[in-house]
Amino acid sequence: MFKIFFRPLPLLLCAAAWLTVTLAKTPFPASLVYESPTGQFLECLAIRPNGHLLITSVVSPTLYTLDPRASPPTLNELHTFPNATALNGIVEYANDTFAVVVSLLSVQTISAPLDSVVIWSVDFTPNNSSSEFSTRPLARIPSSPFTNGITAVPGHPDLLLAADSRLGVAWEVNVRTGTTRIAVADETMEPGFDAVLQIGLDGIRAHDDGFLYFTNAVKGLFARVSRTHRAPVEVLGTERAVIGGGENGTDVVYDDFVFDERGRAVVAFGGGEVRRFSKQRGAQGKEKWVQEVIAESSLLAGATAVAFGRGGDGEKKLVYATTTLGRVVVVDMS
Repeated sequence: MFKIFFRPLPLLLCAAAWLTVTLAKTPFPASLVYESPTGQFLECLAIRPNGHLLITSVVSPTLYTLDPRASPPTLNELHTFPNATALNGIVEYANDTFAVVVSLLSVQTISAPLDSVVIWSVDFTPNNSSSEFSTRPLARIPSSPFTNGITAVPGHPDLLLAADSRLGVAWEVNVRTGTTRIAVADETMEPGFDAVLQIGLDGIRAHDDGFLYFTNAVKGLFARVSRTHRAPVEVLGTERAVIGGGENGTDVVYDDFVFDERGRAVVAFGGGEVRRFSKQRGAQGKEKWVQEVIAESSLLAGATAVAFGRGGDGEKKLVYATTTLGRVVVVDMS
């Protein structure tokens, strides 16, 4: 049984590893892959083994696909989910099989009616049906008003963790039984009652180092907490959130993120940047985390999510990003 504990409030926090940001000596170039003619809000993305992008939107119940190597790349409708208005997080939890957060989320109220959040599976593995993929509901989260990011859990193929941005908790989802429960809760995950934008816990990733990493949008935090034993939350980096302060009213906040092969976190930052958090050894061998801007471009304004390319050796050095302004952007890290 996977051991994630429920964390009572409040808790003492470890001091932030550092509070400043450096610019990489040579920031990586960003280029446009696709731009929605309507500026449709693109929320999250995952990449299939064949290199095709799967993209969600909070203003549509349709899952989209895009081949970045096509000429020109186009955003194509793949599947529209029933009883829904929005799609949020998406993650590969088995080979070419993805979990998607589906709900009746309203972008005006930034909440969904209770009992409307459902985690669906989209399976592209070969099957006996005539279609190229199959879909099925995995679990319902009846008490969640806003499920956002989602992550698989290394070593636990039946489990997912889903971020509730309004409640500030991580839901454990069992894809085999369909059961859900609150697995982790901490005040660092909450938006705060007086926050203009009620989006706390946002991006979420369970890493194979035993930690659950997460971002808090309005509190401007990148942090982690142990998944296996009781310990304080470690705040690894901070940045003041500016709601509506970016290009065309975009929010300047930490959002979704991924890890590279060296265990460094690559984070979408709404201020037109991709940032990277790296663990280093400081004085007397003490561990510290360093935050740097590795890509900076107006194309990245309103960046919401990032994912590394797949399908070939050259793709592994490419970071794809989605934005609230309807762009898909690629950052070449080669």
